[in-house]
Amino acid sequence: MITAVQQAMAIEKASWDVQQNVVIFRDRISKVLIARALLEELLQPRAQVMVDLEFLEVTRNDMITYGLDLPTSFPLTALTTFMNNSPSLSGVARLLAFGGGKTLMGIGIVDPSLVAKMSESSTNLLLTTQMRSLDGQPATLHVGDRYPS
Repeated sequence: MITAVQQAMAIEKASWDVQQNVVIFRDRISKVLIARALLEELLQPRAQVMVDLEFLEVTRNDMITYGLDLPTSFPLTALTTFMNNSPSLSGVARLLAFGGGKTLMGIGIVDPSLVAKMSESSTNLLLTTQMRSLDGQPATLHVGDRYPS
């Protein structure tokens, strides 16, 4: 940055003291003051804001929902206290029990649900534009044209 400021302002001598972290410009005072302001401006990065806009035309939008979701697994639980077993029925809404005595077992039954969705739409990209501005600077966005009526 020091070299860029030196070349832009045609400063005769420029140096950087690394130990004291000081930049030294030697030239006429009118050039040095402007070079100092330019260097300070370059050392402070400014935030940048960018907005992307896309204008879409949706001519048709269809959504159909249908289908049946059947369970793919069933929990199998031993319902006896044989060999210090403690039956756990957490997360099971309905239970189908079979067997008896030491072999009493239960299968969790899950309700099927309707889940399939299909969506189809027809769109057309009308306009895409970008707006970019630096922090503290005004920004304008021009979209389309205005015709007198």
